[in-house]
Amino acid sequence: MSKELELLEKIVTNTSSSMNPLWVAGITGSTAVQTALITSVIAYKMNKNMLNLEREKIKAEVITKERMLWLKQLRENASEFFVQMDFNYNLLKREITVPIEKYQKNLIR
Repeated sequence: MSKELELLEKIVTNTSSSMNPLWVAGITGSTAVQTALITSVIAYKMNKNMLNLEREKIKAEVITKERMLWLKQLRENASEFFVQMDFNYNLLKREITVPIEKYQKNLIR
Protein backbone atom coordinates (compact mmCIF):
# COMPACT_ATOMS: atom_id res chain seq x y z
CA MET A 1 0.00 0.00 0.00
CA SER A 2 2.94 2.29 0.55
CA LYS A 3 3.83 2.16 -3.16
CA GLU A 4 0.35 3.37 -4.01
CA LEU A 5 0.60 6.14 -1.46
CA GLU A 6 3.97 7.21 -2.89
CA LEU A 7 2.51 7.15 -6.38
CA LEU A 8 -0.45 9.31 -5.31
CA GLU A 9 1.91 11.79 -3.60
CA LYS A 10 4.00 12.05 -6.81
CA ILE A 11 0.82 12.64 -8.84
CA VAL A 12 -0.21 15.41 -6.44
CA THR A 13 3.21 17.06 -6.65
CA ASN A 14 3.39 16.79 -10.42
CA THR A 15 -0.11 18.10 -11.03
CA SER A 16 -0.11 20.82 -8.38
CA SER A 17 -0.06 24.33 -9.69
CA SER A 18 3.17 26.23 -9.47
CA MET A 19 1.23 29.51 -9.97
CA ASN A 20 -0.19 31.67 -7.26
CA PRO A 21 -3.97 31.03 -6.85
CA LEU A 22 -4.61 34.78 -7.17
CA TRP A 23 -3.11 34.74 -10.67
CA VAL A 24 -5.22 31.74 -11.65
CA ALA A 25 -8.36 33.50 -10.41
CA GLY A 26 -7.38 36.70 -12.24
CA ILE A 27 -6.76 34.88 -15.53
CA THR A 28 -10.00 32.90 -15.22
CA GLY A 29 -11.99 36.04 -14.38
CA SER A 30 -10.47 38.08 -17.20
CA THR A 31 -11.19 35.25 -19.65
CA ALA A 32 -14.84 35.27 -18.58
CA VAL A 33 -15.04 39.07 -18.95
CA GLN A 34 -13.39 38.97 -22.39
CA THR A 35 -15.76 36.24 -23.51
CA ALA A 36 -18.75 38.29 -22.35
CA LEU A 37 -17.43 41.41 -24.13
CA ILE A 38 -16.78 39.59 -27.39
CA THR A 39 -20.20 37.94 -27.26
CA SER A 40 -21.93 41.25 -26.60
CA VAL A 41 -20.06 42.99 -29.45
CA ILE A 42 -21.01 40.21 -31.87
CA ALA A 43 -24.64 40.31 -30.69
CA TYR A 44 -24.69 44.12 -31.09
CA LYS A 45 -23.38 43.93 -34.66
CA MET A 46 -25.86 41.20 -35.58
CA ASN A 47 -28.76 43.20 -34.10
CA LYS A 48 -27.59 46.34 -35.90
CA ASN A 49 -27.53 44.46 -39.22
CA MET A 50 -30.97 42.99 -38.47
CA LEU A 51 -32.31 46.47 -37.67
CA ASN A 52 -30.98 47.85 -40.96
CA LEU A 53 -32.54 44.94 -42.82
CA GLU A 54 -35.91 45.52 -41.12
CA ARG A 55 -35.74 49.24 -41.99
CA GLU A 56 -35.14 48.36 -45.64
CA LYS A 57 -38.08 45.94 -45.56
CA ILE A 58 -40.36 48.62 -44.12
CA LYS A 59 -39.21 51.13 -46.74
CA ALA A 60 -39.89 48.61 -49.49
CA GLU A 61 -43.36 47.85 -48.10
CA VAL A 62 -44.26 51.55 -47.84
CA ILE A 63 -43.00 52.29 -51.33
CA THR A 64 -44.86 49.28 -52.75
CA LYS A 65 -48.07 50.33 -51.00
CA GLU A 66 -47.78 53.90 -52.25
CA ARG A 67 -47.08 52.70 -55.79
CA MET A 68 -50.15 50.47 -55.68
CA LEU A 69 -52.31 53.38 -54.48
CA TRP A 70 -50.86 55.62 -57.18
CA LEU A 71 -51.54 52.95 -59.83
CA LYS A 72 -55.11 52.50 -58.58
CA GLN A 73 -55.72 56.27 -58.72
CA LEU A 74 -54.18 56.43 -62.20
CA ARG A 75 -56.50 53.65 -63.41
CA GLU A 76 -59.54 55.40 -61.93
CA ASN A 77 -58.57 58.72 -63.54
CA ALA A 78 -57.94 57.05 -66.91
CA SER A 79 -61.25 55.22 -66.67
CA GLU A 80 -63.12 58.44 -65.91
CA PHE A 81 -61.30 60.22 -68.74
CA PHE A 82 -62.22 57.54 -71.30
CA VAL A 83 -65.85 57.49 -70.14
CA GLN A 84 -66.00 61.27 -70.58
CA MET A 85 -64.30 61.06 -74.00
CA ASP A 86 -66.76 58.37 -75.09
CA PHE A 87 -69.66 60.49 -73.92
CA ASN A 88 -68.35 63.56 -75.79
CA TYR A 89 -67.64 61.53 -78.92
CA ASN A 90 -71.15 60.07 -78.93
CA LEU A 91 -72.59 63.51 -78.30
CA LEU A 92 -70.69 64.95 -81.27
CA LYS A 93 -71.57 62.00 -83.47
CA ARG A 94 -75.33 62.43 -83.00
CA GLU A 95 -77.36 63.95 -85.74
CA ILE A 96 -78.72 67.43 -85.04
CA THR A 97 -82.32 68.17 -86.06
CA VAL A 98 -82.46 71.75 -84.79
CA PRO A 99 -80.45 74.73 -85.99
CA ILE A 100 -76.85 74.66 -84.80
CA GLU A 101 -77.04 77.98 -82.93
CA LYS A 102 -79.97 76.77 -80.85
CA TYR A 103 -78.26 73.46 -80.20
CA GLN A 104 -75.06 75.16 -79.06
CA LYS A 105 -76.97 77.44 -76.69
CA ASN A 106 -78.58 74.37 -75.12
CA LEU A 107 -75.17 72.72 -74.70
CA ILE A 108 -73.64 75.74 -72.97
CA ARG A 109 -76.37 75.88 -70.30
